[in-house]
Amino acid sequence: MRLCALDLETNGLDPKLCEITELGYVIKDFGAPKPLVLKSIPIQPEEMLDGFITEEITQITGITQEWLAEAGCLFRDAWYQLIDDLVKFNVEYIVAHNGQNFDRPFLLEIASQYGVSDPRFEALPWLDTQHDIVYPKHQPRNLINVAASHGILNPFPHAAVFDAFTTYKVLERYDLHAIIARSKIPWVVVRAMDITPPF
Repeated sequence: MRLCALDLETNGLDPKLCEITELGYVIKDFGAPKPLVLKSIPIQPEEMLDGFITEEITQITGITQEWLAEAGCLFRDAWYQLIDDLVKFNVEYIVAHNGQNFDRPFLLEIASQYGVSDPRFEALPWLDTQHDIVYPKHQPRNLINVAASHGILNPFPHAAVFDAFTTYKVLERYDLHAIIARSKIPWVVVRAMDITPPF
């Protein structure tokens, strides 16, 4: 089965207010020794204002405004590369760590803002290595700890293509069909309600 593991770096957590600064992805047949595509794409905004990349973001991701200005392309160009590769290589699933809560909604929101939404991307099912794998009960769920607990060392955490490849290597330690089956179970969201009497 052909999968695309992807990861994003951003300059914040809110896709309505923030931008993607790096897109990394790996297209690979499950269990194959070599990937078909291994791509890292720095992304700069159409207008890079001072403070676009804060010192905190640089400390976390290593991304600086100078690096983006020199190496980055516009989101549209990165997006078209991704869509072209997904189609060209007949990708069946996208894989990400916490992808359903972060990567997928971020990509959909930014694509919508830039007017480049694509139904082919929206139709692809996702596998989430944070939620669709049954880990030991007290296993920390962040990617660094999950990878380490499986004997996988990511030498460049928060570099998108390395996080994407690490995600793929974690996935390959498990039964893919069981993960696909689990990914199809509907999520149930439970919210506490304030039942304080209004008097």
